[in-house]
Amino acid sequence: MLIFTLIVVIVIIFVVFYLVQSMVSRRIETETAFEDLEMQLDKRVEIIPNLVIFIQNYLEYDRPKSEEPSKCRGHMNELLKLKQQLDNPNISIEKMNELDRKLTAKLKTVMKDSEEYPELMSNSNMITLRSSLQNINEQIVEARETYNSTVSTYNMALNKPQNKLVSLFLNERPRTMFETP
Repeated sequence: MLIFTLIVVIVIIFVVFYLVQSMVSRRIETETAFEDLEMQLDKRVEIIPNLVIFIQNYLEYDRPKSEEPSKCRGHMNELLKLKQQLDNPNISIEKMNELDRKLTAKLKTVMKDSEEYPELMSNSNMITLRSSLQNINEQIVEARETYNSTVSTYNMALNKPQNKLVSLFLNERPRTMFETP
């Protein structure tokens, strides 16, 4: 009887250890995917000052003041403000999601506005900036898909009956998906 009890206790310990290890590894996967996504978003945020400076210089030096489009300058200032907000290291995923949607919309507007200037769009620096931005956006899409996939797996694991007690013990909470803008 003692041996049977000892075997049951050992099996229970191994099962609990496995469940804890499983939850911890899923949490780490989710955190790693978020860090990858954050890194890609940071790359895009870091290219914004170069884009803004380049377009502003073009508008300042290559266009007479009478033709200066104030709406384009306004969009540039809004881009820089969004960049400053995204630079906050303590930003929540919900706020980051909201700011990313705004930033994506504003970048599309700026790129659309800049298409009104063929000389600007044909400039080799602008072509390079646009290509870099396009590559970064593709990497963001991939990182977002990976993150959302790991969050989905993590959240499903939290809802499994065998993981409920373990998740309470580890103080695990469901994660928020990163929405597509």
